[in-house]
Amino acid sequence: MLGFKVGAVGIRPNLSVAERFSDNITYTSGDIPFYPKQSDFITIISPGVIATAGHEETGKLFSVGYRLDALMYADNGKYNALDHNVNLSATISGNRLTSTTTATVGYASSIYTGYDRIIEGIYLPAGNTDRLPYNFSTRLALHATPKTDAYLGASFNGLVFPNNTTLLYRDRNDWRVTLGGDYAVRPKLRVLAEAYYAQSFYSAPPLGGSSSEWDRVGGNLGFRTDLSARLSGSVRVGYEFWERDAQPGDTLTTTASLGYRLTERTRLSLNFSRGARESVSTASGSYISYQGGLGVEHRLGTKRPVILAANAKASLNDYESGTEHSYYTLGVSGAYMLRDWLRLMLAYQFESRDGSAGVARNYTVNSVTLSVAAGY
Repeated sequence: MLGFKVGAVGIRPNLSVAERFSDNITYTSGDIPFYPKQSDFITIISPGVIATAGHEETGKLFSVGYRLDALMYADNGKYNALDHNVNLSATISGNRLTSTTTATVGYASSIYTGYDRIIEGIYLPAGNTDRLPYNFSTRLALHATPKTDAYLGASFNGLVFPNNTTLLYRDRNDWRVTLGGDYAVRPKLRVLAEAYYAQSFYSAPPLGGSSSEWDRVGGNLGFRTDLSARLSGSVRVGYEFWERDAQPGDTLTTTASLGYRLTERTRLSLNFSRGARESVSTASGSYISYQGGLGVEHRLGTKRPVILAANAKASLNDYESGTEHSYYTLGVSGAYMLRDWLRLMLAYQFESRDGSAGVARNYTVNSVTLSVAAGY
């Protein structure tokens, strides 16, 4: 029932059912008149299906998937919503060339919450908000020599608010073209180099204001390594030059990720990034974004494992005006594999915003989710 295959075509349906309690469903500070903090129980039913064609062994593999999230609130039925998501991927490999393409598109009508809501310029609890996120990326990689690889990539993504009639939203479109490569100086050490050109466009709010456009050009150097069977990671450092509405600027960019297998059952992960971002609010200009995260995962048992996980994420946005906004997320979870195709999970998450300006947009949210998921 959970997998069908006819020749090179396979279909895998899946289903998850979750019950969540949140003490702040609209991510509000509670200090704004007529916008009190509200708690509620939310039932989330998520059916989906994945269809694949081809085989990895032949170098040709295609997939398309669809997921529906139906959200039902116990005491606040006006926030009930249906969110849709479609994703596609295609990989074609030859002797030296590999082409990889992915695309996702969604249509959401649920409450627009959390970090994304503030970054996109939402000043008040917005409630249910129609929005259309999309992302497309493609990459052509060339295995030139046993030690040398090169690639050409392009991406296009954005967020559209189709029923936008207020000052709260601005449509966003981004595209980027990247040229890069790496060289193996040692069997477990590769040097990386990359150059790119990108452009971001933010539309004008419906009731006034102006649109804005960002042009970016930059590059970075770094390395990727597998130091041992336990430790692996990559580091990149670069520089970016940009122009926003005829105002030039530049900034140092950094990305780093590290994975460490502490034992056969325990894994640690660490990541960090720094770069310039566009402020959706027309008056705030740009800001420097610092983002970091730490995660740990531990397995108990083998045949029917219990997977314990914890993670911490932090974001600091340093604006041109001198203000700072901080965002934090802490989470712990436990998952029990009842069968290879059946998983039970309990998770707790804490989210917070602490800003030196726009204090009314600060919030804290605690949520607990119990879910069961069936499918491969």
